[in-house]
Amino acid sequence: METVADANGNFSFCPLPAGSYDVVVVAINGAGIAYGATVITGVDSGGALGTVPVTAALVPGSIMGTITTSTGTAAIPEDISLSALQNSATSCGSLLVTIPLASQSASTATLTTASGTMCPANTDCVSYTLSLPAANPSVGSFSSSGHQSPNAPASGAANYTLDALAFVPGTGAQAACNPSALQTSQTSSNAALTVSSGMSTTAATLGFTGCQ
Repeated sequence: METVADANGNFSFCPLPAGSYDVVVVAINGAGIAYGATVITGVDSGGALGTVPVTAALVPGSIMGTITTSTGTAAIPEDISLSALQNSATSCGSLLVTIPLASQSASTATLTTASGTMCPANTDCVSYTLSLPAANPSVGSFSSSGHQSPNAPASGAANYTLDALAFVPGTGAQAACNPSALQTSQTSSNAALTVSSGMSTTAATLGFTGCQ
């Protein structure tokens, strides 16, 4: 579930099934400065987060790349859901969380592969560019005090993993390929997939096969 804060930074999730949730907040201001993600874990439904701090990063960076779909011998179009994940260290171990695409006001990109002269042989394809914070996330456990106090973001490169899901066009739920989920944390040159301020990185191609 996702939402966009109002002009005063207020937001809510309603209705929400009973349970415990991890809330991820990102922001980008009018000058194009992105804020690194803040992750608050263990938020009870009905709980009031109050103030959630976000840490200013720099001008966001981007990840670009290509996704292909094929039956194995022929091109075929499919719907694709693409998310950017970051590893967050919590008291219970590491946690991969989806980092919202702040400038696109969405947590995932919805794409559709199609035929084109730039597609590899016997595939349909789609190109994408994701604008993302060039910073690691801040992480903290939920506090009922109304003021959240996450840890400072880890220093070093902002590493990302891309997660893609393939669906039969128009269904939004029926898995299309085998496997129907692919991930990569590498660039097209097999280096770690990182985001730097103002820079663009090309991810390894995500190639779906066995599609229908």
